[in-house]
Amino acid sequence: MMSGTMAALAGVVYTLRFTSARGDNGEGFELSVIAAVLFGGVSIFGGRGSMISVLLLSLLIIGVLRNALTLADVSSETLTIVTGALLLSSVLIPNLVARWRAAREKRLMAQTV
Repeated sequence: MMSGTMAALAGVVYTLRFTSARGDNGEGFELSVIAAVLFGGVSIFGGRGSMISVLLLSLLIIGVLRNALTLADVSSETLTIVTGALLLSSVLIPNLVARWRAAREKRLMAQTV
């Protein structure tokens, strides 16, 4: 219910801002939304993450980055590449850290035995 309410509110705000009510207005925002959520610390496998970290950390960083690149007259393709790189790093880095910790714990267990 909360998800539907927030989606409806976002649709109303978007429509008011751009004075356009078409069905495909939000097309192309999927990559940015997924990157923001995963960059904010929400696990891709579920069960972990907080709304505060997504709102304060990732949306602020991604918003400032996209705005700075737009002001620097960077092409939209480059913005998509940067967003994709953030998405990849936000998925790969936590998984690599988890594997490194598991390997380290395994080594420590082997040394103590």
